[in-house]
Parts: sequence; structure tokens; C-alpha cells
Amino acid sequence: IYLLSLISKTPIFPLNVFWVLNDLFISIASYQDPLLFPTIFSAYNSAQNKANLIFSICDQSDKGIDIDAIPFKNQIHYEHVDPLLSKGPCWARSRLQSFYQGEEYFLQIDSHTIFLDNWDAILIEQLNKILEFIEKITSLNSAKLLLRI
Repeated sequence: IYLLSLISKTPIFPLNVFWVLNDLFISIASYQDPLLFPTIFSAYNSAQNKANLIFSICDQSDKGIDIDAIPFKNQIHYEHVDPLLSKGPCWARSRLQSFYQGEEYFLQIDSHTIFLDNWDAILIEQLNKILEFIEKITSLNSAKLLLRI
């Protein structure tokens, strides 16, 4: 998700981050979860814009998944970690964020998630509605504040 300062309407990210328009970065930290593989396929197969998905996966399990068996493996940043060496969910999420390359949207999910059809388009549409609403209420509040001065 890209964030804007509600006051200045400017991006709240370092200037060296460039936006990859419409790409959706999906962060999945998984610990010994047998539903990781179905989650990845559910997200991909149910998406309206499959080419825009970028997966970042930290698989903390005894046996990793076979990334080469995934037809869209070029859209996946995958890291397998022995669960005995894992330092917890926040550590795993931090490692996943290192793969972020300026995608316009960021989604952090559990490794046991099932997606509705067209979930990506719905998510972006709903997010845009929220951002429009925030813009309206912050503009309205600014106008009221100016009238009181």
C-alpha cells in the first residue's frame, strides 16, 4: 500500500524508492504451515491481474516447497529457513521486506489464506475508495479549521 502524508499529500517513503505501478507485493511469513503451497496458488489463480503479483516468502519449515514446480516462479522471492534457526515472525517479516522493490501495493498475509476471485482488483478498488474518503475528510477538516481562524 502506498501511503501519503495527510498534510502535504506527498509519499512517505525515501526518495530513492521508485514506484512499480500496479504491482502488488505479497509478503508471506510461514512457520511449519502445510497450507503455504495452496495459499500461493490461491492468490495467483484467483487474481485478476496475475502478472502484477510479486511474492516474497519466508518458509520456516522442515522441508521447503519446490519452487521449480511453480509455473510463475519468476514472480517469487523465496527463502527457506530451518525452523530451529528461525527467530520468530517479526524476524521473518523483516527479511521479506528486504525484497520490496517499490511495488505500488504491499500486502502481508498469513500462509493459510484462501482468496476470492478477482481479490486483487477488489482490494485496490476498496483501498482507493478509502484514500478518496480520507482526502475528503482531511480537506473538509482543513477548510473548517481555516474558517475558524
